[in-house]
Amino acid sequence: MQELFIFSLYILYGLIFVAIGFAIFFRDLRFSHLSIASALPTLAIFGFIHGLHEWSELYLHVYQDELMMHQTVKVLKVLKLWFSFIALGYFALQMLSMTKWRFRVQLSYISVAVTSLFFISVLYRYFSQDLSVFVSETSFQIRWLFGSGAGVLAGSALINYSKILKQEERKAADAVGHLGITIIVYGLFAGLFYIENIFIGPTIRTLLALMILIYLRKTLEIFDAERQQQIEQSLHQVLHNDKLRDIGELASGIAHEIKTPLSSALMRCDLLEKQLATEQLDKDNANRQLEHIRRGVLKAAHISQQLLQFSHKRQPIKQHFCVAEFIQDSLDVMAHRLTQFKVEQIIPSDLYLYADKEQLEEVVINIMNNAIDASVDHKSIIIQAEQQGLRIILSITDFGGGIDNSIKDKVMLPFFTTKDKSAGTGLGLTLCQKILAQNHGKLRLNNTDSGLCVDIELPMESS
Repeated sequence: MQELFIFSLYILYGLIFVAIGFAIFFRDLRFSHLSIASALPTLAIFGFIHGLHEWSELYLHVYQDELMMHQTVKVLKVLKLWFSFIALGYFALQMLSMTKWRFRVQLSYISVAVTSLFFISVLYRYFSQDLSVFVSETSFQIRWLFGSGAGVLAGSALINYSKILKQEERKAADAVGHLGITIIVYGLFAGLFYIENIFIGPTIRTLLALMILIYLRKTLEIFDAERQQQIEQSLHQVLHNDKLRDIGELASGIAHEIKTPLSSALMRCDLLEKQLATEQLDKDNANRQLEHIRRGVLKAAHISQQLLQFSHKRQPIKQHFCVAEFIQDSLDVMAHRLTQFKVEQIIPSDLYLYADKEQLEEVVINIMNNAIDASVDHKSIIIQAEQQGLRIILSITDFGGGIDNSIKDKVMLPFFTTKDKSAGTGLGLTLCQKILAQNHGKLRLNNTDSGLCVDIELPMESS
């Protein structure tokens, strides 16, 4: 009965660790942007090696009378114990690089140095110590340094990484923290608090291994949620591209039809102005007519240019940039329109985006122009930015009284404008919406007590 229990326990023990390896091995992590995805395969290797180690321990227990006398078997027992924890140690180093710890680089160097010194000491003691003493001392040191040490380091790094995931509002962030705690406890019971008793020790370690497997499976749900989001974004982008292509073909045709004659008309206006300077004409009347012609022609040319921008889908050229500096650059471009305005900026200096800076500058300038036009009486504008999970919300609030709810759903439509026909084309917000969609962002309009608040929502990083 005793042998049957031990046999079943070790079979289950090893099977759990092999299951840990396969749980990660069969998960497609190629398309994940999470940094932990690069470290999990190492944890899978640890699972496979440790599972095989425990099964071999069962084999050695069953045939201990025949095998323990051989020197090769004794050395092999030490080596496989060490190899089973080397992978866990490497996983700990990988996770260490993902933490925000101040001394993570130094810890990595110390870990590598300790491993190198241990290897040298093993070689020295193997040739200088009695084999039984060597096996006993080396096994203890391996469990203490690599079992407990790697377990505590890997678990602590996972706990720290879970805090980062919580800040990003990731699913299964708590499971990552619980996985870290369980790995710490397992490492301690596999090393520092190792129990020699053939029943109690393996039973406790088997239960802890089972908890690692449970929390690992919950942790892996984070990749399912990420993949689902990527699929939804791709489908949305495909549908949006089809819609833009249809509108773009129409807009492009219209723009090309009207731009050439309008350019010619502008050239004739310039020639007429030169003639007025030499010929005896009613200059006042002619100048008034020229001014009307020029104004209409420039307006039509401006519309054609915006139509071309609307129809043209340029791939975003993404880069990392500071939000505060980006906003200041956009305001500098508009300095001539902001001379009488008070612009209040509430933007953290450590907030960064990964997007097309040139395109987003066009969005901000468009919205700022609208805010300036709306804030006639109270010449003030508030610009705010904050991080919410993995996204940044940039808000521009004016003091113009907002927009009527009856037309709120129409302002995004092409050619719809609340301004005078001579002052607006009705394409500004439409272009903003298109640019943000190309950068995986959103545009929202909300009425506030002071006026209209335009929210620009953008991911901190997007593929």
